[in-house]
Amino acid sequence: MKKDIKVGDIFAIKIENSTEYYFGRVLFDVKNQYNGSGQMHNYLDWHKESVLIETYKYISSELVINNYETAIRSTFISKRDLLKQDIQIIDNILVNPEKSLFRRL
Repeated sequence: MKKDIKVGDIFAIKIENSTEYYFGRVLFDVKNQYNGSGQMHNYLDWHKESVLIETYKYISSELVINNYETAIRSTFISKRDLLKQDIQIIDNILVNPEKSLFRRL
């Protein structure tokens, strides 16, 4: 079964050599949401196989998040690398595009 992750998904990733998880959310999927039309040399072109995520200041031994305080507001990560992790999708919360922050790497 092929894993996939979509915009708004709240994910939990098991911390290596631990029984605990950290949490994040997908804010933007470059390949699925950006077509590049009308743009020249847009930095999103460099991240075509990536997703923009935020992570939270919350660690738990259960697949439940109780605190959505942001640790990292937005960073791009390879979608393939994200899905290679011991990842669980636990919820989906609609993303407000006006509140998503893009940051140049």
